[in-house]
This record gives sequence, structure tokens and C-alpha cells, in this order.
Amino acid sequence: MKATKELPVAEVRSQLAELLNEVHYAGKSIVVTRRGRPLAAIVPHRLLKRLEELEDRLDVLEAREALKEPGQYSLDDIKAELGIKTNPKAHRNAKAGSTTESKETE
Repeated sequence: MKATKELPVAEVRSQLAELLNEVHYAGKSIVVTRRGRPLAAIVPHRLLKRLEELEDRLDVLEAREALKEPGQYSLDDIKAELGIKTNPKAHRNAKAGSTTESKETE
């Protein structure tokens, strides 16, 4: 793992181009501080993408676990409870990839 630098905002501001090159080409990460406290991080884009992928996987796992819990309601159940009526024709058109609006304008 590459070393992480900690730099105050003012220093980051004055050296931004050079620091971005370090992050991109050397794979370093920079923790930006304000009054000695971490404020933000500058990381290589590939690490950000990897973090997003991991978060997505975690979300899917959590959703699967939530679906196993008792007392789950379908969208139709919730709409019925709230008194929201669903237009079946609009629902079919949405599934087919078209909208009622586009058919009306033809």
C-alpha cells in the first residue's frame, strides 16, 4: 500500500496540480486536513471505483438479508394501503418501453 500524506487545505490549494500527479501516477493518497482534523481525501480514481463497487455489493447483500425478514410488503400492498390507484394500462406501456404520453402525441 502506498503512503498516505496529510496536508492542510492551504498547502493542498497551493500545490494541487503536483499533488494530483502524485495521486494519479504514483498511486498515493492524500488526506486533506483543516485545523489538524481530516476533512477529505484525494485518492486515485481506480480506488474510488473499487470502493463504489464494494458498496454496491454490500447494498445487494443487505437487501437480500432484508428480504428474508418477516413482514415484508410488496409495492402493490403499500399502494393499496395508501389508497394509491395504479393505472394498469400505463403500467403495461412502461413495461413495453413506451409511455402513454408518447402514444397520445402520435
